[in-house]
Order: sequence, then C-alpha cells, then structure tokens
Amino acid sequence: MTTENLLRNYWYAAARAEEVTGDAPFARTMLGEPIVLFRSKDGSIAALEDRCPHRKAPLSLGRITDGEIQCNYHGARFDGDGVCSLIPSQEGKVIPGFAARPYPATEAHGMIFVWIGAPEKADLDLIPDMGAYGPGAGTGVVGGYMYIKANYLLLADNLLDLTNIAYLHESTLGATGAEALLAGEMEFEVKDGNIRTVRIVRDQVQTFFAQKTGKFEGQGNLDRFTITNFWAPAYLELQLCNAPASANMAMCDVPHHRVHHCITPESDGAVHYYWTMAWYHRPDDANLAKEFREITRLAFDEDLPMLEAQQCNIESDPAQSTLVNFEGDKAGAAARKIVAQLLAGESARAAE
Repeated sequence: MTTENLLRNYWYAAARAEEVTGDAPFARTMLGEPIVLFRSKDGSIAALEDRCPHRKAPLSLGRITDGEIQCNYHGARFDGDGVCSLIPSQEGKVIPGFAARPYPATEAHGMIFVWIGAPEKADLDLIPDMGAYGPGAGTGVVGGYMYIKANYLLLADNLLDLTNIAYLHESTLGATGAEALLAGEMEFEVKDGNIRTVRIVRDQVQTFFAQKTGKFEGQGNLDRFTITNFWAPAYLELQLCNAPASANMAMCDVPHHRVHHCITPESDGAVHYYWTMAWYHRPDDANLAKEFREITRLAFDEDLPMLEAQQCNIESDPAQSTLVNFEGDKAGAAARKIVAQLLAGESARAAE
C-alpha cells in the first residue's frame, strides 16, 4: 500500500490515553511510518520511530525501564526525545548523535495525538475539539476501535452520508424510521475548509438513542436534527438533536448525543478508527452505557465488511472507473475536494 496521497502535516489519533502506559511499549503504524509510544518517567507521552538506529530492530519489542525504552536486541536505551542514554556493551559510552527519530505527541481529550509531518509545523491549536468527551465534561462516554482495510475517504463517505442507515443498518440504527432520512431536508455548508451538514426529518417516532435518554418521555413524535461536522483530513462529529414536532433549530440548543470519529490512515488501504460517543442525560447510568456501547458497536460492525469489500472492488476494477455521486454524497464529495486541494498545496510546498 502507498502513502503519497495522505496529508502529513496534521495531528492524527494514535491511541486512547489508557492504551499507552509506563509498563509496555505501544506500536502503531501511521501514514506508513512505524511508531512506538510510551510514557516517560514524568508520565508524558513519547513517540519515536519504531526502529532502533543500531540494527533497525523494532523498539516496540523492547521494554520500558525507568521511563526510557530499551531495545530488546542489544539493550540500547532511549529517552522520550529519542536520545540514547545507554549502550550496555560499551561500558556506558554512548555515540554522539546516536538517537531514534522523535515525533511530536500530546495527550488531549482522552486521546493520544501524533504529528507525522514537519515537526516545526506541529501546532497544538490544530488538535480537533473533543471537549465533550474528555474527563470532567459531565457526559457519559463510551468508545471503540476498529482496524479497517479500506481507504480513509471511503469511511468519511460512509459517515457523511446518512442515507445508508436505512439499508446497511436496517437491524440496528435504522430500526426506527431511518427511511425518513431518504426524503429529509438537508442544509449544507463549506466554510474555511470544514463541512457542516444539517439533516432535518419531521414528525418521526423517537430513535433508540432519544428514547433511552428519557429526556423526551411522553412527548410522542419528534423532529430530528442531525448535524455532521467534518474537519480535514479525517475527523468528524455527529450531533443528534431532537425537539417537539414542528420546532425550529433554536430549540436544539444542546444535542442529546455526540459521536466523534477519529480516522487515522495506516496507508492508502487501511485505517485505525476510533469512535467515541458522549451523552448528556443519565451520564452515570452504567446499564445505559452498556446498551449504547453495544448498539453502536453492532452498527459499526455492519460497516466494516462493506467498506473492505468496496476497497477490494476499487482496487480490482480493471477500468478504474470513477465513483458516482448521489444527492446524499454532497458532503462526501466536498470532503474529497478539500482533501485534494490540501494535498496539492502540501505537495507544492514540499517541492519548493
């Protein structure tokens, strides 16, 4: 698989915070680059190229010793900046300049983010806003991870087009009135390289998620306002809002659910996908959390074989014919256009 069509100067989600500990290395391939994550002695996140500069052994096969990572081949140790602190066979003498390549990395909103591109361009203000999902947000939170053998833009297409819910998710998310999405109103806006869509479905039975919160108990049918935001290259947030029938958007001041999607390309043909759901009502209900996690996991499990089958068909298509867009693909097509423009700009700057 190739990586030349992937944007590099961006923060990408590498792991959940709890996956990276001070006890063992955590390996992750991102944009074709093998990376090892670990926590330094002070608990901060370190990200190094997963190759010992001695004989290219994977550092992720080593161990964490006093906040440093030790190669399991000859025992060389490296701190969080990649600087070698010990070569055991040389009686403690180190080689000047001998170091593992470091990557900018940080912890925010319960996630670990790594910057793959030029280190001097790593700006913490460019980390996606996930304030509703991190510690202290006052929300209930569940999440999951999937490894999908498909191009990341196919997953973006899937998440930006809700009309597939009526068919692909007929037994899960589409079990309550999803066919109404096919004829619902849709507002669409592209601003500053970001995409915002609002889908409005009027006077419909309450969805599973709306029912379970208890917020709308006894209110009967509701208007549904589903807001999707896309930030290049591969972050999305879905906001689920409901209000009494015939309401306007002003009544949907706070969504009852948010679902954040972090899509990190491993290559052109595979992604690491983290989804996180947050809800505002009954946030401490453990049984509710279990139900929300399970129904969401089942739904995304329905996406996986379809996305991987699409990727196989695209790669094996002898004609390499272009994809066709329906009305529901407006947002996905706009996302692809934004990514193509950013790629052209990044390539031009690299050439200069």
